[in-house]
Amino acid sequence: MLSSEVPVEEADVTGVTYSKHIKRASSMEEMDNPKPPTMRVDYHVGNVMTLSEWVCIEHEGFALAKAHLWWSARTHEPFPESVVEAVKMCKAGLVGQPSRIRYRTKPGSRWPEIVGFEGIEKPEHDPDFIPTFEDEVEVPF
Repeated sequence: MLSSEVPVEEADVTGVTYSKHIKRASSMEEMDNPKPPTMRVDYHVGNVMTLSEWVCIEHEGFALAKAHLWWSARTHEPFPESVVEAVKMCKAGLVGQPSRIRYRTKPGSRWPEIVGFEGIEKPEHDPDFIPTFEDEVEVPF
């Protein structure tokens, strides 16, 4: 089945959570060359479903370009210097959240793929926001 033939589903987003995510190494090579952290964004849909995406704030190349697009679609704030700063800005309400999400689950895939959002309203720019870094924002897995 082609991905264009997989039906797209839509749902209301009831909440969004943000966290710093560090990928566990699955090989010796990954232990020697760990990947940069990402910002994990969990979209809560209904009572039991969560759809996740990872925003690559500290990566390079295509992943970083996608992170810039994600950021500019949701906020007027400057692009963060780190995942910790991004999470703090999101939790401070400086980043807009979607009201609806579109997703599909390809045959044989365990996880749904997010294909779009609706209803993102960018909050006003807060020139006085200064993130503090006294604590790391990290998921324990």
